[in-house]
Amino acid sequence: MAAVVKSEPLNAEVITELRELALADANLEKMVRHVQARLGFSKSFVVPVLAYFSAAFSLPLRDVLPLREWITDRDDREVESLLAKIRGFKPESVAQT
Repeated sequence: MAAVVKSEPLNAEVITELRELALADANLEKMVRHVQARLGFSKSFVVPVLAYFSAAFSLPLRDVLPLREWITDRDDREVESLLAKIRGFKPESVAQT
């Protein structure tokens, strides 16, 4: 029998911290590492980070997928579009829960 993977809700505190890092002009490495550290994942494990970036910056998955390649080679050219969207994010555009 196949194992069932249950979807856990995202940690709202980590989402807020990620937004705060972006507003403080943290670089992508710092933002990714922060999420990984808070969730207890290694530097090479990026899959959960994608969901946090999508939620924190109201981005579709296709916009954050370049992080998969970036995590292996740290080539910022691969994520220029993503960084522009993060820098252009306005926290007030998100409904408070």
